[in-house]
Amino acid sequence: MENPQKKGTSGMIYELSVQEYNRIKDIFREQTNHPIILGIMNGNNQGKVYVDDPKQPKTALIWAKFEIFLLVGDKENESFNKNLESFIRERIAPESLQIGDIAFQLEFPQSITDEGTVIDRLKNYLPKAYGRCAFTFNEEKYRELSQWHDQIPFGYSVEKITPELIDRDKEGVIREELENFWVSPEVFFEKGIGYCTMQGDKAVSSCLSVYASEGDIEIGINTYDLKHRNKGLATLAARAVLDECLQRGVTPHWKTEHFRYASIKLANKLGFENRRDYKAYYFFYRELDNLVGSAYYHLKEFGDVLTATDYVKRAEELGELEDWHCFLIACGFAVIGETTIALSYLEQAVNKGWRDTSDVRFENDLKNLQGLKEWEILTKKLFSTEAE
Repeated sequence: MENPQKKGTSGMIYELSVQEYNRIKDIFREQTNHPIILGIMNGNNQGKVYVDDPKQPKTALIWAKFEIFLLVGDKENESFNKNLESFIRERIAPESLQIGDIAFQLEFPQSITDEGTVIDRLKNYLPKAYGRCAFTFNEEKYRELSQWHDQIPFGYSVEKITPELIDRDKEGVIREELENFWVSPEVFFEKGIGYCTMQGDKAVSSCLSVYASEGDIEIGINTYDLKHRNKGLATLAARAVLDECLQRGVTPHWKTEHFRYASIKLANKLGFENRRDYKAYYFFYRELDNLVGSAYYHLKEFGDVLTATDYVKRAEELGELEDWHCFLIACGFAVIGETTIALSYLEQAVNKGWRDTSDVRFENDLKNLQGLKEWEILTKKLFSTEAE
C-alpha cells in the first residue's frame, strides 16, 4: 500500500459555510426525509459540506461528524473525484483525528448499488466494503407492544433528557453525546427527543435523536456502563423516545451495520421493518491502523490468511501494535478457526491493557474460542483484573 498521507495536494474542493448550504439542495431533492443530511443542512447538527464548485455544485461530500460521510450528486465528477484522496489526507484526516475519530466511513444515499468511480480513486487507502441496513417504522406494529413502564427494574428510572438531567449527570456522558451530534444542547432541547435510563444520578444508557429535521429523527442508542448490558435498559429508553415520536407526529429512522446483531434485533422488536441493505466503505486514516483493519477484513470476509498475514507483518514493521490492534487481529483469526494464533493475539491485547470485557463476552467473532482451556484461563485473568 502506498501511504496516501505523503502524496499530492488537496486540489479544488471547497467547504461551504452554513449560510451557503442551500446551494446543494438541488442535487439531493429526492432526499426529502433524510434526517442526517437535512439535520446538517438546517443547522441543527454537527457537520460540514464540501463541494466541487462553491457557486454551482454538482457533487457534495457531507460530513456527519462522529457518524459518517455521505456523497451526493454526480458520482462520476472527475474534477471532484481526482482531488478527493488528497483532500481527505490534508483536510479531513487531521480534523477527524483531532476529535478522536480514527476512521473514514462513506456511503452513497442516492444509490444502493453504484458508487461510481469514487472508490477507485481512494484505492491507496484500501477501502473496505461493509453492509449497512435501514428500517422503516411501523406505527401499528409498535402500538401492539405491551406497556413498558412496569418493566423498569428496581433502582432505575427512565427520564427525559433535560437541562436539569444534564446537571445531575456528573460524569458528563449525556452532554458529550449531545455536543458530538448537535450544534448545542440548547438546539437539542428545542428540536430533539431523548431519554436516559438512570441509576440514581448515573446515566447508564440512552436513546436520543442524534440527527433531526422537520418531522424526522435519526435514532442513536447507547449503553455507557457496560455492566448494565443485557438488562433491557436501552430498550426502555427507546420505548420512551418512540412514545414521544407518536405524540409529536415525528417519524423515527433506524440505521445500523450488519454486524450489530443486537441493534437489528432491537429494531425489529420495536416495530422497525422493511429492512433495506446497502453497501458502505471504511478505512482508517493512520497507515498502521489501516493495515490491521485490512488484515481483519480479509480474514472475516474472505478467509484469506496469506493476505491478512502480510498486512499484519507490515503493520508490525511500522511500529508497536496497540491493545485494540491485537484484539482485532485475534477476532479475525478466531473467525476462521485459527484458534492458536487468535489466542496469542488476544493474550497480547490483554497484556497491553485491553480491558473491554464486554467485547470478550459478546463479540461474535470470538465464539470459536469459547470453551477452550486457554480461553478460560485468559478470560479469568481479564475479569479478575477488571474487578481489582
